[in-house]
Amino acid sequence: MSKYQVVPAEDADFPTLFALLSESFANRHPFIESFYPAHETPAGRAAGSARLLSFAKADPNAYFVKCTDDDGTILGFAKWNVWIDLPPSLSEKEVPWAAGVWDPKPWEGLDPADGELANWTLRHYLDPRLGARKASNGRLVSLDLMCVSPDHQRRGVGQLLMKWGCAQADKYGVEAVVEASDEGKGLYQKFAFQPLRHIQLKEPTGKWKGREGQQFYWMVRPVHGKGSVSPELTAASKETRDGAVADSGKGV
Repeated sequence: MSKYQVVPAEDADFPTLFALLSESFANRHPFIESFYPAHETPAGRAAGSARLLSFAKADPNAYFVKCTDDDGTILGFAKWNVWIDLPPSLSEKEVPWAAGVWDPKPWEGLDPADGELANWTLRHYLDPRLGARKASNGRLVSLDLMCVSPDHQRRGVGQLLMKWGCAQADKYGVEAVVEASDEGKGLYQKFAFQPLRHIQLKEPTGKWKGREGQQFYWMVRPVHGKGSVSPELTAASKETRDGAVADSGKGV
């Protein structure tokens, strides 16, 4: 029986990590589609793995960890943001798109329309997370991304990746957050994440009609996975901006 372990990802792993991302999300996730167009093609995967690695190198508070079996095969990975004693609001260097200004640099190589949509989606997709960072006074753990090979799902890989990040939150005594898909919600609930909202992104101008429909559960894990979500993060979870982040009506 294979023995799984979770260890830091290395630069050379990123083509494999991105292939796992492409395979696990397929074409079901509008956020991924706008971020990494044509990710199922060789050219799209090459560009996507380079972009994913550039994000890793640009953020010292992002931790990419991989789950491998005993022969070193990568079965899944996660990106956790560990924000401890940081400024409550992200700097312009961390989020050059936060002010809503179109900046093509992060999306170099994309069609301009795809890049602008990615910029808009990222800005609003992360609204609840950035609000939580502000409400927590810069002390928060965030699950940014988790992917498990379709061939190894429901075999404990995702649980090990979750244990790694929750251990970081428990180490520092902070809450943790995640934007969850329908598929991931159940796993996160096993680790005490509580769904507070089901959100639908809405692009009010109709410029990208039919491509902007990202939905997700906004979930928060209390300190040490016990009790209730703090009043600060509960209040922050209810905030909206520009009419783009709205409750879907699906409930939690």
